[in-house]
Amino acid sequence: MYSLLNDRVVSNQKLLQLTNRAFRYGDGCFETIRVIDGKPIHLELHYERLVNTLGVLKLNIPNITIQSFQAELEKLLATNEITEGARIRYTVFRDGKGLYTPDSNLAVRLIELSSLESNHYKLNDKGLNCGICKEVVLSYSSFSAYKTLNSLPYVMASIYKEESLFDNLILMNRESRVVEMCNSNIFLIKGSSVFTPPISEGCIDGVYRKYLLQVLPLIGYKVILDPLHINAVSSADEIFVTNSISGIQWVGAMGQKRFQNTRVKEIFSKINSL
Repeated sequence: MYSLLNDRVVSNQKLLQLTNRAFRYGDGCFETIRVIDGKPIHLELHYERLVNTLGVLKLNIPNITIQSFQAELEKLLATNEITEGARIRYTVFRDGKGLYTPDSNLAVRLIELSSLESNHYKLNDKGLNCGICKEVVLSYSSFSAYKTLNSLPYVMASIYKEESLFDNLILMNRESRVVEMCNSNIFLIKGSSVFTPPISEGCIDGVYRKYLLQVLPLIGYKVILDPLHINAVSSADEIFVTNSISGIQWVGAMGQKRFQNTRVKEIFSKINSL
């Protein structure tokens, strides 16, 4: 595989550099972009979040536009001759030296590619068996909505998930309210309403989450952004989780509670026919 380092094609074997600020301080951000039929999808939403993140972190990519963003991604896909499904990781970190105080806010872009088994989004056949993560507590900050390189809470939550043998874990905030999952946003269905925590609860402002907030009203669902206590999970009709790579995945069990996926299937079908 080949990657793009500041728009220069580089063999993946030559990428290991341990003196940059990404390695030393986690000083940067990233986007994870799904590719379908050889084309990156939800580009506008990824670009919008990227630009917002750059502004918050005071990272400077000179003259970045959605056209230049798209051109880089398409160059990477063409270089690797990708015509079906894949995953792109677009990493940005602060260039230069310095200790905590950087000597430059110019950014380095590293764009990597990995293959996926499935070309299109697929709804899981078996519902996810999920639990609650008690070891990791999330909190809201001016950075919490963005995908920064400081991802240790999600790394540790994912390790606890593997140790617990659950498919995913709910992450809570300091007020003991539901925030998100280890690697995805969470949605609860109750009748024709869909509930999800607002960004102020500390969750990532997921691209697929934002996409659903736009399209769910178009297919007959009312979207409610509201803090969710854990008892709201057990009283939901159905539950699903989302991220850019997997799309929608339905939850089949949470503790002793079992869930069906009738409405999730309907949502999945209608969204894919838009």
